[in-house]
Amino acid sequence: MADHIMPNMNGIEFLSELSENHSLIHVRKVLITGQASHEDTINAELLAAQGSAVDIGGYYRPDETKATAAMRASATLNGIIDAI
Repeated sequence: MADHIMPNMNGIEFLSELSENHSLIHVRKVLITGQASHEDTINAELLAAQGSAVDIGGYYRPDETKATAAMRASATLNGIIDAI
C-alpha cells in the first residue's frame, strides 16, 4: 500500500518501479490518496493490474464475465465510461 504523495516520487512512479521487480509482480498493489485526479487514479489502477496472471476461463473460448473483468481493470475508468 502506498500514498500518491510521497517525498521522492509519486505513487504511480513507485508502483511502476514495483512492477519492474519480478519477485513482486504477483503482489497486489494499492494506491491511496485524497488528492489524486481521475487520471492519476486510473493510471494507478491500471498499473496495479499489470503483470498478474488472470483466469479468463479458457484461451479459445473465454468466459465473457471473467474476460470483461480482466480487460476493464480500472473501476474509476469503468464508472466514467458507463456514465456516458
